[in-house]
Amino acid sequence: MSADKKTIYIADAHNFLHRNYHALPKLSTSQGLEVGALYGFVRWLVKLVEEKKPHYVAVCFDSRGGSTKRKKMFSDYKAHRKPVDEALLTQLQLAREVVSGMGLKVFAVQGIEADDIIGFIAKKSVAEGADAVLATSDKDALQLLNEHIKLWPAGAAKESLKGPDYVKEKFNIAQKYLTDYLAIVGDSSDNVPGVAGLGPKTAAELINNFGYLEDIIKEAKAGNPKIKKGAAQKIIDNEAVAILSKQLVTLDENIPMDFTLEDAVFSPPAPAKLSELFAKYEFKNLLSAFDSARPKNTPEGELFSQDTEIKQGISFNEVVNKIKDKMFIQTDENFVLISADSQTCCLEELDNLTQEELLKIEELANNKQILKISYDVKFTLRALDVTPKEIINCFDVRLAAYSLNPGADIGFKALAAQYLDVIIEPKDEKEFLTLQNQYIWSLKEVLERDLKEKDQFKIFNELELPLITVLLAMEEIGVLVDKAWLENFSKTLEGEIAAIQNDINKDAQREINVNSPKQLGALLFDQLKLPSVKKTKTGYSTDEEVLQQLVNLHPIVKKILEYRSNAKLKSTYVDNLIMLADGNSRVHTYLDQTGTVTGRLSSSSPNLQNIPIRTPKGRMLRRAFVAEGGKTLLSVDYSQIDLRLLAHESQDSVLVNAFKEGGDIHTKTAAEVFGVMREMVSDEMRSSAKAINFGIIYGQGPMGLSQNLNISVREAKEYIDNYFAVYKGVREWIDKNIALARERGYVKTLLGHIRYLPEFKMGSGHMASFAQRAAINTIVQGGSADVIKKAMADIFNHYKGTEVKMLLQVHDELIFELPEKNLLKEAAVIKNKMEHTIELKVPLLAEAKTGVNWYEMEKLKL
Repeated sequence: MSADKKTIYIADAHNFLHRNYHALPKLSTSQGLEVGALYGFVRWLVKLVEEKKPHYVAVCFDSRGGSTKRKKMFSDYKAHRKPVDEALLTQLQLAREVVSGMGLKVFAVQGIEADDIIGFIAKKSVAEGADAVLATSDKDALQLLNEHIKLWPAGAAKESLKGPDYVKEKFNIAQKYLTDYLAIVGDSSDNVPGVAGLGPKTAAELINNFGYLEDIIKEAKAGNPKIKKGAAQKIIDNEAVAILSKQLVTLDENIPMDFTLEDAVFSPPAPAKLSELFAKYEFKNLLSAFDSARPKNTPEGELFSQDTEIKQGISFNEVVNKIKDKMFIQTDENFVLISADSQTCCLEELDNLTQEELLKIEELANNKQILKISYDVKFTLRALDVTPKEIINCFDVRLAAYSLNPGADIGFKALAAQYLDVIIEPKDEKEFLTLQNQYIWSLKEVLERDLKEKDQFKIFNELELPLITVLLAMEEIGVLVDKAWLENFSKTLEGEIAAIQNDINKDAQREINVNSPKQLGALLFDQLKLPSVKKTKTGYSTDEEVLQQLVNLHPIVKKILEYRSNAKLKSTYVDNLIMLADGNSRVHTYLDQTGTVTGRLSSSSPNLQNIPIRTPKGRMLRRAFVAEGGKTLLSVDYSQIDLRLLAHESQDSVLVNAFKEGGDIHTKTAAEVFGVMREMVSDEMRSSAKAINFGIIYGQGPMGLSQNLNISVREAKEYIDNYFAVYKGVREWIDKNIALARERGYVKTLLGHIRYLPEFKMGSGHMASFAQRAAINTIVQGGSADVIKKAMADIFNHYKGTEVKMLLQVHDELIFELPEKNLLKEAAVIKNKMEHTIELKVPLLAEAKTGVNWYEMEKLKL
């Protein structure tokens, strides 16, 4: 490729976007629109323009729809490909606008694949005296390579261009035979069949001996002894398929498109226009595109490089002595890093920390004058076994990113890419911690600025950050479990599981592995001839939904469900609790502030929010959670908080008055919906009304309600229509907030937490329906989460340093351990604080229960 010739760069847009989508962090805009793949592609285009300074650029896209020539030739062409993810599809659609806005030329033809357009443009350009560089990793492009057309597989600056010899290196054949090679081996990604039973090694041997596919077929038919009989027969049997496969993999030179080099001239846009375009998708770090300026949001003088090494000779004490008003502290599985700035740090193994060093870390953690910056403060302090005495002064980068967009990827690598234009690829744990120190300081500044700009800083600073200390204290205390009772319960379940297994074997007249979907499928649908409800790629589906539909058709189905229920209860909960209990028989769950998009806390290792309560045995498991001697457990649970939030937000007069009057809200709803006196409401009516009340919050429609209540869709629609006829204000509020969410792209909770809903703009009816449900659900459930988090902080501050310990939060319930002698007094205080933590338009009510364990609890009259 001559250096003095003009060169056209031809980019395969779909190839880049697909690779970026699966390789890069899933970045999102502040509106929740996923743009990670698009950002990676645009970032590469910017570097191409800056580094190569091309005169000609062609960015090629696949057809937006319609049949391609290959699809007409072979209806199963690309038939096995999974549907494109909605998020990627959206970015593919956005890419054309962005590319054009950058001054680059978009080339796409209806019904024509990008590969064919690339080949067409490359050959036309060479005919006009230019060289062509193909930026793609698609192997079909290799057939184009020659003296003037080169491949740039990854588009990396340091990567050399590949010529025809590259085909020899990869496939051990001359480049001119590539389509013959692909015709024999096929292409699973495009569902090109090839010759069944012949692999790459045989294909290369055949080509090196005989050349083109047509010649190989001719020699196979002639019985050439150089071709093994088995291979020859496969070639003869698959002759038509092989020829078709060659046609499918050969790029089409005859496409309906006019092209000259001047059509691909790069015309840089005005800086203002480019800035406006990149600002639209929040590509903040590319606003300085087409020049060598540093990213605009990085601090002055900050140098970003992955080549930074830990300065040698920096000891723990030297770093600590440098700490004045802020520090960075972060642990991983084996190491802890402490620093006073981005350039110097101390990195030590957790197991090698001395007692003096641990005490110093605890002193720093409790020093209110020092800001503790971390990617995950709670995880770090828990790993160091440090529990602050007071609310810790900290800035948690992970929590800040979550507060800005709870639906986005908040992994450190994703944040570095999104906010600092840095791709982090550490080789080990130590280097990752060092890189975190290098970038965390700038991330803190950028995130803090964005929190203030997006009106999220106050709730982050005054609710979420203080809650870290509350949760850390709860995790450190843990919950006491009765290990002896758990061990006995495990043995009981084990015996019951064995007995059920014997019953199933007798009914099946053979031994059945109940944990094998394949064996169950054969038993239920082949042997017992039960109707097949659903199939998977590997056979019959035997999931719980399927079995529930079959439960009345044969007694064995009920036994299978009971077996699974007992087995899950034993392994997932009972045995897990025994294993996770510490030496003092306490279980320490992990409470995560970033685990849900609605703002609710989640629990893991073990998940104590998900202790089963739908079955008698599941509920009995709560018997294992006990109080220490002389103490009792106290549970204080908000009463119907989600419905009260709905009344507060909607200001529906009927619903508000119902709560102000008191009494059972589900009975009142049943009386209104079914048009009867409250005294005439049956248990079935109340149950239906309860399903409707909560179904409204979850955005449930007639279909969902009909399945829930086992009634017809027509009846379910009638119930919902009756509900909205009574609660007109709720209907108006739902419609108003869905419209507002669609317009803004987000919703906010009671205290101001934000959730973006990009699904509204994904062009799919299914995704738009999801967004409508999520909008209402987030406002209500997110508001409930706001209330209980505020209550937790208030109660923690009131009781810090006392014998009243908050142990667990399970959705709308708080569980405490406290001296039995102080029960009535403290229960009244806690109940009062929960009911008055936030003033709503309806009363907030909480119910208190107590007991020696979580199962045997009695209501307290306060």
